[in-house]
Amino acid sequence: MLNCIPAYSWYASAKGAWIWVNARTSAYLGLPEMHPLCCGEDIGNDWKSHLALLHPDDRATALSSWEESLHASSRHEIRARIRAADETYRWFLLRAEPLRDSEGNVLLWLGINIDIDDQLRADEELRILKERLVRSTQIAAAAAMSASIAHEINQPLGAIVANAHAASTWLTASPPNISRMRIIIDRILRDSNVAADVVQKMRGLFRQQSPQKRPVDISHAVQQVLAVLDADIRKQGVDVIVDIPAGLIPLFADPVQLQQILINLISNAIDAVDGRPSAERRIWLEAEAEVDAIALRVRDTGRGVSDSDRIFETFYTTKPKGMGIGLAVSRSIAEAHDGSLSVLSQPGLGAEFTLKIPYSNDIERAEG
Repeated sequence: MLNCIPAYSWYASAKGAWIWVNARTSAYLGLPEMHPLCCGEDIGNDWKSHLALLHPDDRATALSSWEESLHASSRHEIRARIRAADETYRWFLLRAEPLRDSEGNVLLWLGINIDIDDQLRADEELRILKERLVRSTQIAAAAAMSASIAHEINQPLGAIVANAHAASTWLTASPPNISRMRIIIDRILRDSNVAADVVQKMRGLFRQQSPQKRPVDISHAVQQVLAVLDADIRKQGVDVIVDIPAGLIPLFADPVQLQQILINLISNAIDAVDGRPSAERRIWLEAEAEVDAIALRVRDTGRGVSDSDRIFETFYTTKPKGMGIGLAVSRSIAEAHDGSLSVLSQPGLGAEFTLKIPYSNDIERAEG
């Protein structure tokens, strides 16, 4: 039966050394085919000899995990790379359960190795695509910021330069024209203050082009974003609870920009619950129809936000490696949709971000 199932299966002695592997495992490892009825001795002198089949970088972790399971007689599960007969390595999920007698003593270990190499490669490709998407968002925001700075600050800086040249002319006159110098210095101060105001009002620098709006199914958009972030969600062991009522009216929004907001909010929530006990790593994605808008909420059980008034400011960040751009861009996108993005939080008790997009008669026109 074990030779017929499409899996790499085996069983080992109570001490952990292989007694038998099925034909599929034998073929992968390049071992002679073993039969349980004719094999009276373990494969190898002891179970530690099997470590040579693992990738060198995985041996220490596998050794510690297997010793712990043998000592506690408890279920074993670990991911490791196993060398094939052709000297290549593939990732496997290794699982083993103890088979006990009526008195609870371990008789054998029953194991199965599940090939997850293709899945991990696909996850890695998805992670790279996600990073590129996030990076593209950051680059687009930085480009918009740079263009806006150049445009908005060019006029006052040009005036400052012109007045400085004029001041130099009046200063070198014979005699120097002090009254004109005072007027020009006042103008330089005025234009310098204008330039300073432009720098302070960074939020205005993130205005993007008009959204390309169309009806967007909220549930579908959320599922697409969760697919992009799936690797991070599983890596951090986060429990994501989605509560979106069936039949909810579509949002009239730019689908790409809507996903930008959701990716940012959910990524922040994943980071926020990092370090919490595994049973408390939860994120809720909720949507509901309000009187004049659709509300999307992202709640988490993380560390919370200590300064909710500043969290949306450009370049303000609570992350060691954060750029302070994501939430500022997300709020500007929400406002470009005539909506809003807000947060409710208490430090240590998690945070709740709410995105509201108002209903629009444009939906009827688009569908009509």
